[in-house]
Amino acid sequence: MQNILELREERVRLQEALLKEHGGSLLSLRPNFPGGDKRNLYANFAVYSLFSDLVQKLPSKLLTTLYTEEGLTFILNTQMPAFEAKVITVSLEEGHPLGRLVDIDVYSQRQPEISRGDLGQAPRKCFLCGQDAVICTRSKAHSREAVSEYFIQKVVQLLVQKDKYRLHMLEFSLLNELLRRVSLGCVTVYTNGVHLDMDFPLFLRSLRCLGEYGARLSSFDMKDFPSLRRFGLGMEAAMFKATDGVNTHKGAIFSHLLLLAGLCHAQSFNELPIAIAHLAQGSLSDFASKANSYGLRLYRERGVLGVRGDAAQGFPKLFEQFLPFFHESSEDLDQTMLVIAENLVDTNVLTRCGTEYTKEYRELCKGVRSGRLELNILEDFCLQHGISAGGAADMLSLTILTSIIDKHFFALKEVFKS
Repeated sequence: MQNILELREERVRLQEALLKEHGGSLLSLRPNFPGGDKRNLYANFAVYSLFSDLVQKLPSKLLTTLYTEEGLTFILNTQMPAFEAKVITVSLEEGHPLGRLVDIDVYSQRQPEISRGDLGQAPRKCFLCGQDAVICTRSKAHSREAVSEYFIQKVVQLLVQKDKYRLHMLEFSLLNELLRRVSLGCVTVYTNGVHLDMDFPLFLRSLRCLGEYGARLSSFDMKDFPSLRRFGLGMEAAMFKATDGVNTHKGAIFSHLLLLAGLCHAQSFNELPIAIAHLAQGSLSDFASKANSYGLRLYRERGVLGVRGDAAQGFPKLFEQFLPFFHESSEDLDQTMLVIAENLVDTNVLTRCGTEYTKEYRELCKGVRSGRLELNILEDFCLQHGISAGGAADMLSLTILTSIIDKHFFALKEVFKS
């Protein structure tokens, strides 16, 4: 792990180079999370949430995304004068539900960093006591645990509240799935994997689209499988429009909507698999259709039921294996991804490389997880054979969403009562 000061110096040098190259003003968004390593599900989402709103308010271009111990960091360029940009960012920091959790810095070539003081604004206040934040930070007035708890609670409040504009918990799970180092040929914050038509910024566009469309989801849409499918097809159409026809989340839409519908029908978290299985029976009729998707072709050729069969059983591996491991591993995205990849029948992998190479791929996943093999061996194998473990990626996101539902079941049921 690099020293946090070294990482900061590297980022500053990168920002200076980008500012010189692109001109205008540079913006940097980072989590205001206590401690050394700021990479966690809640800090990630706070930064993404402000970024997602900022690009709607301020004409800008995302230049690069960093994911280091400094946390998820977005660096953008705008041709708007720095002082005008700073007015917008301060307004967002003050007005957004998570605004206090994120630092948005603005730089220009004429002035290294525009401060709140330059605008005649008061300094930022402490989360906990309302004093100037810089004073509390320097004096260590509050414990790291107390500040962390406040931060997480603020994010959770947003996830579990009814919002007519965004389905935040869907974006939360789909975002964090992308912030893993274990790519397995998929797009992540670090790589495009085997894909020539996809990258991380495209997925960010898709996330916002799905969150906005998901805000329409009601108990009426989840009353039965045909109703849920109609809603899902509308969500797919919105996704394709946002991504110019690229399939970023079609599989995830199916599984995540089933999970949310299960939440609507179940009376407790323990009943959730039963509710999902009951709803998903309707998807099995697809096997009698003449549609020609990868999943249906695999069923006809090899009898593989794929995600439809898994859902019709209530996602047993999710609840019995993947979710417990996710909790026991302290929400380790990389290790959980490896466990999923090792144990899931991923139709994306089967379609791309066949049965023989799929067996070798799963053995390599096992070897990396046990520490016998280096990750680069597995990643090179995926690139060599055109593997993109989209099914495993969807299941990781589903595991994250299920974890949130597990922790806040009854609060989340209230979201879908209307």
